[in-house]
Amino acid sequence: MQKPFLVDIVDVHLNTFAVNNVEMEELEDDTFHSEIVFREQVTASENLLSMIVLVNIYADVKKKKRIGAIETKCDFEVQNFEELTKSQEIPSGVIASLLDISLSTTRGILIARSAGTILENYILPILDPISLVKNIRENESLEDLIEKANNYLQLDNSQKAIEIYSAVLEQDEKNMEALFNRGIAFKLINENQKSVQDYSKFIYYYPEYPQAYNNRANIFADLEQSEKALADFNKALKIDEHFAEVYLNRGSLLYTMGKVDEALDDFNKAIEVSPLYSNAYSNRATLMADRFKAYDKAMADYNKAVELDPNNYDAYFSRGALFYNLKDYKSAIADYSKAIDINASFVEAYTNRANLYKKNRQYNQAIDDLKRAIELNYEYGLAHAVLAEVYAELNDDKLFFEYLKNALELGFDVQDFETDSIINYSTDPRFIEITDTYEASDAD
Repeated sequence: MQKPFLVDIVDVHLNTFAVNNVEMEELEDDTFHSEIVFREQVTASENLLSMIVLVNIYADVKKKKRIGAIETKCDFEVQNFEELTKSQEIPSGVIASLLDISLSTTRGILIARSAGTILENYILPILDPISLVKNIRENESLEDLIEKANNYLQLDNSQKAIEIYSAVLEQDEKNMEALFNRGIAFKLINENQKSVQDYSKFIYYYPEYPQAYNNRANIFADLEQSEKALADFNKALKIDEHFAEVYLNRGSLLYTMGKVDEALDDFNKAIEVSPLYSNAYSNRATLMADRFKAYDKAMADYNKAVELDPNNYDAYFSRGALFYNLKDYKSAIADYSKAIDINASFVEAYTNRANLYKKNRQYNQAIDDLKRAIELNYEYGLAHAVLAEVYAELNDDKLFFEYLKNALELGFDVQDFETDSIINYSTDPRFIEITDTYEASDAD
């Protein structure tokens, strides 16, 4: 049996209130007629489900003479938000309940604000919210469907978003927003070929839209089709030579191809055309540190990146790695912690911080971080390996061998273990047997 969805109204906004300057004698009769439109809005970052209600008030049955309008927005905090938004569609009963509250709130605001106007005696009629919801859902426009799909995309429910975008495209195969966003949704679930197909179709219909070339290029880069990716990046820049994101992405690709000087040129160009682009400084910093060992310049760029965007968790993470290489472990822990504060699902940051806790013999903190990393992504072999090293240093045979096996099963190379951590086990017959087994299986 499904649990009830628990909601609390946390805020009310009056978006619009207007009354036209109309005298009573100009009206056909003294009966007003209303038209009600509503839509739900999801704010995933705050666990909010909002109901926006627009009421247009007319002086005639044919609704040609509008004399007033009010739009309100009621924000509801949903306690079991994830469960609600994972469903195929937010249940009509939930929407109807929130709509009922929102209509009552709107009715009260309208009474208060219309005092002394032509609408002062008008009361928004009592309506059946269930019928309203049913009617709207049965007669949704393409715009309504796209907005609903966009909400699902924001909530990481790409599969449901794809279903709705596809329904739109069945009716309008050239719909720009549905086609482009379905390409994004396919990419998010690693359906790369379908994503490429959507962007290719989009480019066929809209060949002067540089973002489509950029997005398709990123997929080609992920598929290690570097020449196709470069061709698309070049096309995007031919359309818009000031597109900083494309310089950044092309630079990243060139860097992976070993074309370091060309990559640096692109990162510099990204900064030139967009001096406030945090990621461009961060990427340039990584290149300066890794390839040129220009640590001072790299540090300056990382500092600039986080100054421009205090929520750039990748920049904090990368600066943490630089602090680690400079043996400033305290600053490295601080940066990894900052990255985690911003992105609580940052597996690599938990693992790197745990490795430093291990160096400091703060074993409980290290274990907590590594178990969190494994909980977030069991397939991340490095987390198992570092946890094995922790238990080796604690002389916990059982857990050392358990996580050693896990790491090796996930493809972690025994040569990459820290020798100092596992030195006590290097001659242990159990260790030799396990490592030989996985080395033999790799050879096969």
